[in-house]
Amino acid sequence: MTIALTTSASKLDADVTKVMKSQKTVYGPMKDALKESRQYRWLQRFGKSGTHVFVIKISERTRAADWFWEAWKTLHEGVVREQLPTRLDVRIPQLGTSVRLALPEEDEPGSEATLAILNPEAVIDTCWKMLEGVFDHDKVGRDTDVGLAWKMEDGKLDWLAFDTTVEGRPRPWAILAGLARQSTSLIGIGSVELQARRARHQPIWAKLEDGTVAQEPPGIEGFLIRHKTAAAPKETVYIATHDGNVFTSHTQTAHPPLQPGRTQSLPRDVFPDLHEAHLDSERFRMAQFIQQSTGCVDLRDLEVIKLVSDLEESTSAKDQQSFEIHLSTGEKARFEAHSPETAKEWVERLLKLSEYWKRRHRIE
Repeated sequence: MTIALTTSASKLDADVTKVMKSQKTVYGPMKDALKESRQYRWLQRFGKSGTHVFVIKISERTRAADWFWEAWKTLHEGVVREQLPTRLDVRIPQLGTSVRLALPEEDEPGSEATLAILNPEAVIDTCWKMLEGVFDHDKVGRDTDVGLAWKMEDGKLDWLAFDTTVEGRPRPWAILAGLARQSTSLIGIGSVELQARRARHQPIWAKLEDGTVAQEPPGIEGFLIRHKTAAAPKETVYIATHDGNVFTSHTQTAHPPLQPGRTQSLPRDVFPDLHEAHLDSERFRMAQFIQQSTGCVDLRDLEVIKLVSDLEESTSAKDQQSFEIHLSTGEKARFEAHSPETAKEWVERLLKLSEYWKRRHRIE
Protein backbone atom coordinates (compact mmCIF):
# COMPACT_ATOMS: atom_id res chain seq x y z
CA MET A 1 0.00 0.00 0.00
CA THR A 2 3.05 2.26 -0.40
CA ILE A 3 4.11 3.78 -3.72
CA ALA A 4 7.49 5.39 -4.39
CA LEU A 5 8.07 7.86 -7.24
CA THR A 6 11.62 8.92 -8.12
CA THR A 7 12.81 11.76 -10.33
CA SER A 8 15.96 13.76 -10.90
CA ALA A 9 16.23 17.19 -9.33
CA SER A 10 16.80 18.79 -12.76
CA LYS A 11 13.61 17.25 -14.18
CA LEU A 12 11.63 18.28 -11.10
CA ASP A 13 13.02 21.81 -11.30
CA ALA A 14 12.01 22.10 -14.96
CA ASP A 15 8.45 20.88 -14.21
CA VAL A 16 8.10 23.23 -11.24
CA THR A 17 9.37 26.20 -13.26
CA LYS A 18 6.87 25.39 -16.02
CA VAL A 19 4.00 25.37 -13.55
CA MET A 20 5.08 28.55 -11.75
CA LYS A 21 5.44 30.52 -15.02
CA SER A 22 2.20 29.25 -16.53
CA GLN A 23 -0.71 31.70 -16.86
CA LYS A 24 -3.36 28.98 -16.86
CA THR A 25 -5.92 29.33 -14.10
CA VAL A 26 -5.96 25.56 -13.57
CA TYR A 27 -2.45 25.84 -12.08
CA GLY A 28 -3.53 28.43 -9.48
CA PRO A 29 -4.06 26.03 -6.53
CA MET A 30 -0.94 24.08 -7.53
CA LYS A 31 1.19 27.21 -7.42
CA ASP A 32 0.07 27.98 -3.89
CA ALA A 33 0.84 24.42 -2.80
CA LEU A 34 4.29 24.50 -4.43
CA LYS A 35 5.25 27.71 -2.67
CA GLU A 36 4.62 26.04 0.68
CA SER A 37 6.35 22.74 -0.18
CA ARG A 38 9.76 21.73 1.14
CA GLN A 39 10.77 20.45 -2.30
CA TYR A 40 10.30 23.89 -3.84
CA ARG A 41 12.39 25.59 -1.16
CA TRP A 42 15.07 22.88 -1.51
CA LEU A 43 15.25 23.43 -5.28
CA GLN A 44 15.68 27.19 -4.82
CA ARG A 45 18.39 26.67 -2.21
CA PHE A 46 20.48 23.76 -3.44
CA GLY A 47 20.09 23.74 -7.21
CA LYS A 48 19.41 20.96 -9.69
CA SER A 49 21.55 18.01 -8.58
CA GLY A 50 20.49 14.79 -6.88
CA THR A 51 17.38 12.62 -6.89
CA HIS A 52 14.01 13.17 -5.25
CA VAL A 53 11.98 10.25 -3.89
CA PHE A 54 8.29 10.77 -3.14
CA VAL A 55 6.80 8.11 -0.85
CA ILE A 56 3.01 7.90 -0.94
CA LYS A 57 1.42 5.90 1.86
CA ILE A 58 -2.16 4.85 1.14
CA SER A 59 -4.61 3.36 3.61
CA GLU A 60 -6.41 0.88 1.29
CA ARG A 61 -4.98 -1.74 -1.06
CA THR A 62 -7.56 -1.03 -3.77
CA ARG A 63 -6.90 2.70 -3.67
CA ALA A 64 -3.16 2.03 -3.86
CA ALA A 65 -3.73 -0.07 -7.01
CA ASP A 66 -5.74 2.77 -8.55
CA TRP A 67 -3.03 5.33 -7.78
CA PHE A 68 -0.39 3.01 -9.22
CA TRP A 69 -2.36 2.50 -12.44
CA GLU A 70 -2.93 6.22 -13.03
CA ALA A 71 0.70 7.12 -12.27
CA TRP A 72 2.01 4.26 -14.41
CA LYS A 73 -0.16 5.28 -17.36
CA THR A 74 1.09 8.86 -17.12
CA LEU A 75 4.74 7.83 -16.94
CA HIS A 76 4.41 5.46 -19.92
CA GLU A 77 2.21 7.66 -22.08
CA GLY A 78 2.61 6.70 -25.72
CA VAL A 79 4.42 3.42 -25.02
CA VAL A 80 1.91 1.72 -22.72
CA ARG A 81 1.11 -0.99 -25.24
CA GLU A 82 4.77 -2.06 -25.46
CA GLN A 83 5.02 -2.26 -21.64
CA LEU A 84 2.21 -4.82 -21.24
CA PRO A 85 2.11 -8.50 -22.32
CA THR A 86 0.21 -9.60 -25.43
CA ARG A 87 -1.74 -12.30 -23.59
CA LEU A 88 -3.29 -12.98 -20.22
CA ASP A 89 -3.24 -16.44 -18.64
CA VAL A 90 -5.97 -17.11 -16.08
CA ARG A 91 -5.43 -20.17 -13.88
CA ILE A 92 -8.46 -22.12 -12.58
CA PRO A 93 -7.17 -24.24 -9.66
CA GLN A 94 -10.55 -25.91 -9.17
CA LEU A 95 -10.24 -27.57 -12.60
CA GLY A 96 -6.45 -27.79 -12.80
CA THR A 97 -6.34 -25.87 -16.06
CA SER A 98 -5.71 -22.39 -17.50
CA VAL A 99 -7.39 -20.13 -20.03
CA ARG A 100 -5.30 -17.89 -22.28
CA LEU A 101 -6.83 -14.60 -23.42
CA ALA A 102 -5.33 -12.39 -26.12
CA LEU A 103 -4.94 -8.73 -25.23
CA PRO A 104 -5.88 -6.15 -27.90
CA GLU A 105 -2.73 -4.98 -29.67
CA GLU A 106 -3.96 -1.84 -31.42
CA ASP A 107 -5.97 -0.08 -28.68
CA GLU A 108 -4.39 1.66 -25.75
CA PRO A 109 -4.88 -0.44 -22.56
CA GLY A 110 -6.85 2.38 -20.96
CA SER A 111 -9.31 2.72 -23.85
CA GLU A 112 -12.99 1.88 -23.42
CA ALA A 113 -12.71 -1.05 -25.85
CA THR A 114 -9.86 -2.62 -23.89
CA LEU A 115 -11.51 -2.04 -20.51
CA ALA A 116 -14.71 -3.66 -21.80
CA ILE A 117 -12.76 -6.84 -22.57
CA LEU A 118 -10.40 -6.90 -19.60
CA ASN A 119 -12.62 -5.83 -16.71
CA PRO A 120 -12.84 -8.61 -14.07
CA GLU A 121 -16.48 -9.52 -14.74
CA ALA A 122 -15.91 -9.86 -18.49
CA VAL A 123 -12.77 -11.99 -17.96
CA ILE A 124 -14.63 -14.39 -15.64
CA ASP A 125 -17.53 -14.72 -18.10
CA THR A 126 -15.15 -15.35 -21.02
CA CYS A 127 -13.24 -18.02 -19.08
CA TRP A 128 -16.38 -19.90 -18.08
CA LYS A 129 -17.86 -19.82 -21.60
CA MET A 130 -14.65 -21.39 -22.90
CA LEU A 131 -14.59 -24.00 -20.12
CA GLU A 132 -18.24 -25.02 -20.55
CA GLY A 133 -17.35 -26.36 -23.98
CA VAL A 134 -14.79 -28.71 -22.41
CA PHE A 135 -16.07 -29.60 -18.92
CA ASP A 136 -19.49 -30.61 -17.60
CA HIS A 137 -21.59 -27.77 -16.19
CA ASP A 138 -21.59 -29.32 -12.70
CA LYS A 139 -17.81 -29.56 -12.67
CA VAL A 140 -17.32 -26.00 -13.90
CA GLY A 141 -19.57 -24.71 -11.10
CA ARG A 142 -20.42 -21.38 -12.75
CA ASP A 143 -23.33 -20.98 -10.33
CA THR A 144 -20.89 -20.46 -7.47
CA ASP A 145 -19.51 -17.06 -6.50
CA VAL A 146 -16.23 -16.67 -8.42
CA GLY A 147 -13.59 -13.99 -7.98
CA LEU A 148 -10.15 -13.11 -9.36
CA ALA A 149 -6.96 -13.01 -7.31
CA TRP A 150 -3.26 -12.58 -7.98
CA LYS A 151 -1.36 -15.49 -6.43
CA MET A 152 2.08 -14.36 -5.26
CA GLU A 153 5.24 -16.45 -5.25
CA ASP A 154 4.90 -17.05 -1.50
CA GLY A 155 1.35 -18.38 -1.93
CA LYS A 156 -0.50 -15.31 -0.68
CA LEU A 157 -3.61 -14.17 -2.54
CA ASP A 158 -4.21 -10.54 -3.49
CA TRP A 159 -7.93 -10.47 -4.30
CA LEU A 160 -9.50 -8.05 -6.77
CA ALA A 161 -11.99 -7.33 -4.04
CA PHE A 162 -13.93 -4.22 -5.08
CA ASP A 163 -15.71 -3.34 -8.33
CA THR A 164 -15.93 0.37 -7.50
CA THR A 165 -13.61 3.09 -6.21
CA VAL A 166 -14.08 4.83 -2.86
CA GLU A 167 -16.15 7.44 -4.74
CA GLY A 168 -18.44 4.70 -6.09
CA ARG A 169 -17.17 4.82 -9.68
CA PRO A 170 -16.47 1.56 -11.61
CA ARG A 171 -12.85 0.40 -11.67
CA PRO A 172 -12.57 -1.83 -14.76
CA TRP A 173 -8.78 -1.37 -14.78
CA ALA A 174 -8.23 -3.69 -11.78
CA ILE A 175 -6.58 -6.39 -13.90
CA LEU A 176 -4.56 -3.89 -15.92
CA ALA A 177 -3.20 -2.40 -12.70
CA GLY A 178 -1.85 -5.84 -11.74
CA LEU A 179 -0.30 -6.33 -15.18
CA ALA A 180 1.33 -2.91 -14.92
CA ARG A 181 2.94 -3.87 -11.59
CA GLN A 182 4.44 -6.96 -13.19
CA SER A 183 5.80 -4.97 -16.13
CA THR A 184 7.78 -2.66 -13.83
CA SER A 185 11.24 -4.18 -13.82
CA LEU A 186 12.26 -2.30 -10.67
CA ILE A 187 9.71 -4.24 -8.59
CA GLY A 188 10.83 -7.78 -7.76
CA ILE A 189 7.39 -9.35 -7.66
CA GLY A 190 8.62 -12.75 -8.81
CA SER A 191 6.23 -15.36 -10.16
CA VAL A 192 2.66 -14.01 -10.10
CA GLU A 193 -0.38 -15.58 -11.75
CA LEU A 194 -3.98 -14.48 -12.08
CA GLN A 195 -6.43 -17.06 -10.77
CA ALA A 196 -10.20 -17.47 -10.93
CA ARG A 197 -11.22 -18.97 -7.60
CA ARG A 198 -14.28 -19.50 -5.48
CA ALA A 199 -14.88 -16.22 -3.69
CA ARG A 200 -15.83 -18.13 -0.53
CA HIS A 201 -12.18 -19.05 -0.03
CA GLN A 202 -12.63 -19.92 3.65
CA PRO A 203 -14.65 -23.16 3.63
CA ILE A 204 -17.32 -23.96 6.20
CA TRP A 205 -16.56 -27.68 5.97
CA ALA A 206 -13.65 -30.07 6.48
CA LYS A 207 -12.85 -33.22 4.50
CA LEU A 208 -11.92 -35.98 6.95
CA GLU A 209 -9.30 -38.69 6.46
CA ASP A 210 -11.88 -41.26 5.32
CA GLY A 211 -13.24 -38.91 2.63
CA THR A 212 -16.39 -37.82 4.44
CA VAL A 213 -17.18 -34.12 4.67
CA ALA A 214 -17.92 -32.59 8.08
CA GLN A 215 -19.98 -29.38 7.96
CA GLU A 216 -19.27 -26.66 10.49
CA PRO A 217 -21.88 -26.91 13.27
CA PRO A 218 -24.12 -23.90 13.87
CA GLY A 219 -22.77 -21.27 16.26
CA ILE A 220 -24.37 -20.08 19.44
CA GLU A 221 -24.63 -16.72 21.19
CA GLY A 222 -26.52 -15.16 24.06
CA PHE A 223 -26.47 -13.69 27.55
CA LEU A 224 -25.02 -15.72 30.43
CA ILE A 225 -24.16 -15.12 34.08
CA ARG A 226 -20.49 -15.69 34.80
CA HIS A 227 -19.58 -16.77 38.32
CA LYS A 228 -16.30 -15.22 39.44
CA THR A 229 -14.49 -14.62 42.72
CA ALA A 230 -15.94 -14.02 46.17
CA ALA A 231 -15.22 -10.29 45.85
CA ALA A 232 -17.12 -10.08 42.55
CA PRO A 233 -19.38 -13.14 42.66
CA LYS A 234 -21.06 -12.79 39.27
CA GLU A 235 -21.63 -10.62 36.23
CA THR A 236 -23.83 -10.79 33.15
CA VAL A 237 -21.86 -11.20 29.91
CA TYR A 238 -22.65 -11.76 26.25
CA ILE A 239 -20.90 -14.69 24.55
CA ALA A 240 -20.81 -15.60 20.85
CA THR A 241 -18.89 -18.13 18.76
CA HIS A 242 -17.37 -17.03 15.45
CA ASP A 243 -14.75 -18.52 13.12
CA GLY A 244 -13.33 -21.01 15.61
CA ASN A 245 -13.31 -18.68 18.60
CA VAL A 246 -15.48 -17.76 21.57
CA PHE A 247 -15.81 -14.00 22.14
CA THR A 248 -16.99 -12.33 25.34
CA SER A 249 -18.23 -8.78 25.86
CA HIS A 250 -20.02 -6.62 28.37
CA THR A 251 -23.78 -6.36 28.09
CA GLN A 252 -23.50 -2.71 26.99
CA THR A 253 -21.59 -3.73 23.83
CA ALA A 254 -23.35 -7.02 23.14
CA HIS A 255 -25.06 -6.17 19.81
CA PRO A 256 -27.51 -9.11 20.01
CA PRO A 257 -29.61 -9.97 16.94
CA LEU A 258 -33.18 -8.76 16.72
CA GLN A 259 -35.78 -11.25 17.85
CA PRO A 260 -37.95 -12.44 14.94
CA GLY A 261 -41.71 -12.01 15.18
CA ARG A 262 -44.15 -14.85 14.93
CA THR A 263 -45.17 -14.14 11.33
CA GLN A 264 -41.84 -12.79 10.10
CA SER A 265 -39.80 -14.83 7.65
CA LEU A 266 -37.07 -14.13 5.13
CA PRO A 267 -37.08 -16.89 2.48
CA ARG A 268 -34.01 -16.54 0.31
CA ASP A 269 -35.72 -17.74 -2.89
CA VAL A 270 -38.68 -15.36 -2.58
CA PHE A 271 -36.85 -12.23 -1.38
CA PRO A 272 -33.19 -12.58 -2.50
CA ASP A 273 -32.42 -8.87 -2.13
CA LEU A 274 -33.84 -8.69 1.39
CA HIS A 275 -32.00 -11.86 2.31
CA GLU A 276 -28.67 -10.43 1.10
CA ALA A 277 -29.32 -7.19 2.99
CA HIS A 278 -30.03 -9.25 6.10
CA LEU A 279 -26.73 -11.12 5.72
CA ASP A 280 -24.85 -7.83 5.28
CA SER A 281 -26.40 -6.44 8.47
CA GLU A 282 -25.48 -9.63 10.33
CA ARG A 283 -21.86 -9.41 9.21
CA PHE A 284 -21.72 -5.77 10.29
CA ARG A 285 -23.31 -6.63 13.64
CA MET A 286 -20.80 -9.40 14.32
CA ALA A 287 -17.90 -7.15 13.28
CA GLN A 288 -19.01 -4.51 15.79
CA PHE A 289 -19.33 -7.14 18.51
CA ILE A 290 -15.83 -8.55 17.89
CA GLN A 291 -14.25 -5.07 17.81
CA GLN A 292 -15.71 -4.26 21.22
CA SER A 293 -15.25 -7.71 22.78
CA THR A 294 -13.28 -8.04 26.02
CA GLY A 295 -12.04 -11.62 25.68
CA CYS A 296 -11.36 -14.36 23.14
CA VAL A 297 -10.74 -18.12 23.54
CA ASP A 298 -9.85 -20.61 20.82
CA LEU A 299 -12.47 -23.37 20.60
CA ARG A 300 -9.63 -25.90 20.27
CA ASP A 301 -8.48 -24.99 23.80
CA LEU A 302 -11.71 -26.22 25.39
CA GLU A 303 -10.81 -29.44 27.22
CA VAL A 304 -13.94 -29.97 29.37
CA ILE A 305 -17.48 -28.69 28.71
CA LYS A 306 -19.99 -30.15 31.16
CA LEU A 307 -22.99 -29.24 33.25
CA VAL A 308 -22.11 -28.50 36.87
CA SER A 309 -24.66 -31.11 37.97
CA ASP A 310 -22.69 -33.75 36.03
CA LEU A 311 -19.32 -32.63 37.39
CA GLU A 312 -20.40 -32.49 41.01
CA GLU A 313 -23.32 -34.94 40.89
CA SER A 314 -25.61 -32.22 42.17
CA THR A 315 -29.39 -32.05 41.87
CA SER A 316 -29.84 -28.39 42.76
CA ALA A 317 -31.72 -26.25 40.25
CA LYS A 318 -28.87 -23.71 40.04
CA ASP A 319 -26.27 -26.38 39.19
CA GLN A 320 -28.53 -27.93 36.56
CA GLN A 321 -28.70 -24.64 34.66
CA SER A 322 -24.97 -23.94 35.00
CA PHE A 323 -22.05 -25.37 33.03
CA GLU A 324 -18.30 -25.25 33.44
CA ILE A 325 -15.49 -24.93 30.90
CA HIS A 326 -11.92 -26.15 31.47
CA LEU A 327 -9.20 -24.78 29.19
CA SER A 328 -5.99 -26.48 28.12
CA THR A 329 -4.12 -23.74 30.04
CA GLY A 330 -5.65 -24.98 33.29
CA GLU A 331 -8.12 -22.10 33.69
CA LYS A 332 -11.77 -22.70 34.51
CA ALA A 333 -14.93 -20.68 33.97
CA ARG A 334 -18.49 -21.25 35.19
CA PHE A 335 -21.55 -19.84 33.45
CA GLU A 336 -25.23 -19.90 34.36
CA ALA A 337 -28.07 -19.89 31.84
CA HIS A 338 -31.67 -18.92 32.53
CA SER A 339 -32.91 -22.54 32.30
CA PRO A 340 -31.55 -26.13 32.38
CA GLU A 341 -32.59 -26.61 28.73
CA THR A 342 -30.59 -23.58 27.63
CA ALA A 343 -27.53 -24.69 29.61
CA LYS A 344 -27.72 -28.13 28.01
CA GLU A 345 -27.92 -26.55 24.55
CA TRP A 346 -24.80 -24.44 25.28
CA VAL A 347 -22.88 -27.57 26.32
CA GLU A 348 -23.94 -29.56 23.25
CA ARG A 349 -23.23 -26.74 20.79
CA LEU A 350 -19.80 -25.92 22.27
CA LEU A 351 -18.82 -29.61 22.30
CA LYS A 352 -19.68 -30.02 18.61
CA LEU A 353 -17.89 -26.79 17.64
CA SER A 354 -14.78 -27.67 19.64
CA GLU A 355 -14.61 -31.14 18.08
CA TYR A 356 -15.06 -29.73 14.56
CA TRP A 357 -12.31 -27.11 14.87
CA LYS A 358 -9.89 -29.59 16.42
CA ARG A 359 -10.44 -31.94 13.48
CA ARG A 360 -10.19 -29.17 10.92
CA HIS A 361 -6.94 -27.89 12.43
CA ARG A 362 -5.45 -31.40 12.34
CA ILE A 363 -6.47 -31.89 8.69
CA GLU A 364 -5.28 -28.49 7.50
